[in-house]
Amino acid sequence: MLVESTYDSKMYLLENPDEVHQDAFTVFTSALWFYMTPQSPKPSIHDVATGYMVPTTADKNEGFGANFGVTTNIINGGQECGGGWENTKSQSRIKYYKAFLEYFDLPAEDESTMTCGNLKSSFPTGGYGDAVAYFDKGWSSDKECIPVKWQTPYSIYTRDDYKRCICDHFGDKEKSCPQQHKDDDDKEDEKEEEEKEEEKEEEKDDEKEDEKDDEDDDLTLPEVSDPTVEFKEIWDRPHFNDNEPSRTMFQVDRSLDYIEKKLTEIHAIFEAKKLI
Repeated sequence: MLVESTYDSKMYLLENPDEVHQDAFTVFTSALWFYMTPQSPKPSIHDVATGYMVPTTADKNEGFGANFGVTTNIINGGQECGGGWENTKSQSRIKYYKAFLEYFDLPAEDESTMTCGNLKSSFPTGGYGDAVAYFDKGWSSDKECIPVKWQTPYSIYTRDDYKRCICDHFGDKEKSCPQQHKDDDDKEDEKEEEEKEEEKEEEKDDEKEDEKDDEDDDLTLPEVSDPTVEFKEIWDRPHFNDNEPSRTMFQVDRSLDYIEKKLTEIHAIFEAKKLI
């Protein structure tokens, strides 16, 4: 996701941790990955924020629901939640969250569900997020990897991780899992074409810079609407049509398209207001 796929690309950020705060693409994509990906027993922040999370009895018994306090618990629960009082970092998150709700004229959330000091820092067994999310070596004599709930290096959400699990446990690691690569000559040609395209884009940007400055005064900012209506329409339509039942990816794709649109609008407003 963050770099060109290789057999051991999962080690890239572990070996280059500064990329997460120095490279703009990595900053955004790693944040999006964390937002979208469940990490059992934690649900994804996306499921909580959009209301896809349906609390189980185990969740309800422990006070977990689709609310802001649970998102803090997912992000940094071990440090900020479960102490019986509200950590200063959690208080700061709540402050900014309330400011954003007010700024974008979005519905307020009950303050009691914004906190996490009253929640356990660990998510409950049998909760919404307590689901298989990784692969591990099987226990039978068969050469297989099986879905499990505990964390392993092999995520069910990552392409080819099942293959890596098999090669690591039953093969000769990378030698048993060859990757398809393009010829070096083809890569050089592609690089040259990309450089030419970048030069053309830079020239266009220079030509448009003055025009953009003149237009800034007349800039019409997009309106950020309440996402509740749009998400409800997505939830109410689980299939592309009634004759062709879709899998859950149909709703996920629509949700991601909508989130991308809203992020673009929010970025435009922040930029125009000189907040970034």
